[in-house]
Amino acid sequence: MSASRLRLEDLAALPRWPAAQVLALTGNCRGSLMQHWALHCTRRWGPGAVPLIRQDLGVAGSGLPDAPTLGEWVPAALQVRLVDIVLDRFLGDDWRTARELFHADVERSGGRLLRAAVKAVGPSPFFHHAGKIHPHLYDVGVAAGAVDGKHATVTCSGAGLFLNPTWQALQLLGFEVLLALASRRPLDLYGETLPPDGFQVTVEWA
Repeated sequence: MSASRLRLEDLAALPRWPAAQVLALTGNCRGSLMQHWALHCTRRWGPGAVPLIRQDLGVAGSGLPDAPTLGEWVPAALQVRLVDIVLDRFLGDDWRTARELFHADVERSGGRLLRAAVKAVGPSPFFHHAGKIHPHLYDVGVAAGAVDGKHATVTCSGAGLFLNPTWQALQLLGFEVLLALASRRPLDLYGETLPPDGFQVTVEWA
């Protein structure tokens, strides 16, 4: 296996960026990517979880709603910091548990209608149209997708955000969830950092 190929366990082993470095990242993500964060944290770790997270976010998180609306823009740095804080405070830096919770949260939020819709069209259109989908999720960088049968690559470039290992791990989890919703089984899934400011995900499924 090429040393440049990063699977979830490889990204989990990388040191996370210091908070100041993360918060210096530019760009925003849609509220849909963080929509129920407070609800999920409270359900799992009790009513004290959100205040602890907000304490760790500091002033930077003062404008983050407990329930961002689907269409509002939220600093993408807060998406990364939120995951880092949850890993530190509640999960013992265990990405395997984070993976299970991530899958469960998407399943709970989307429900049967989302699964039925994704299963009906399959994963290919989502990968193929990554370039069109990306601006609806992030306001920095660009994306391009290529599909060949049951093999796809999606390349994001043009933003420092894409070099962050936590953000990269979230992309791999997102691909896993998409395949699960489509009732497809991943055969291979990995990312590659593409200097100076890119990240490419390669996936093959059955």
